[in-house]
Amino acid sequence: MEDINDLVKYSVTDAALESYRKEFLPLTVKGLDDLEGYEKVREARLFIKGERVNVEKRRVELKAHSLEYGRAVDAEAKRITQAILEVEDHLMAEQMKIDDEKARIKFETEQREKLPDRKSKLAEIGAEIGDAELLTLDDAAFAEVLNTLMAAKLEKQRLEQEERDRQQKAEQERIEAEKKAIEQQKLDAEREARHKAEVEEAARKAAEDARIQAEIDAKRKEDERIAAEIAAKTEAERIEAERPDTEKLRAFSGTFMAIPFPVVTGKKAQAKVAKVRKLVDEIVSELQAA
Repeated sequence: MEDINDLVKYSVTDAALESYRKEFLPLTVKGLDDLEGYEKVREARLFIKGERVNVEKRRVELKAHSLEYGRAVDAEAKRITQAILEVEDHLMAEQMKIDDEKARIKFETEQREKLPDRKSKLAEIGAEIGDAELLTLDDAAFAEVLNTLMAAKLEKQRLEQEERDRQQKAEQERIEAEKKAIEQQKLDAEREARHKAEVEEAARKAAEDARIQAEIDAKRKEDERIAAEIAAKTEAERIEAERPDTEKLRAFSGTFMAIPFPVVTGKKAQAKVAKVRKLVDEIVSELQAA
């Protein structure tokens, strides 16, 4: 194989580089007044810069050929590779059909042997999955499904327990509320009974007080009436004792004059009334003439 250094050729050789180091690196400028030294340094810099530019131009030139060659190599390799892959992919597909079917049969056989154990585990948690679906699950997938079902069952049990606890609590609260209501009704009834008894007692006492007061008032009035009658009688007796006999007789005649006579329709009755009236008139005349 051809050495890559034989293909890459630059105008600046290693010998030239060595001569540049020996010639230009010792150059220095001693100060602002060293015009000669400054000029040598400037001319040497411009020369070296030109060499660097020439090297860069050569690099770009060499690289352009290299890139073009690389693209051609890649394109041809891609064309050939695609043609090979067309054949390889066909052969791989044909092989994979058999390998996949073998793997499927082997996998299904292995999973079918596990069906009794898997169904038993599912039955323990009250779950059921069809054989067709179980045969598609490997151990990891079945374990994940089993864990999911178990978690769902536990969550369902937790929710059911919470619901039972809630109902039990609600029932207990209802019973307590009924007890409190009954106690309150009992207290209210007792309070009402006491109030009713107090009202009845107050009414009885008021009635008794009123009766006693009425008796007192009646006795007082009777005493006052009797006293008034006694006083009136005493006064009348006093006046009567002080009046002359003639006035007394005339006053007494007024008693006869005030006697009302009945109105009768029978002749005999009318005759008797007339006779009595005549006698009364005679009595009155006699008393007034005294």
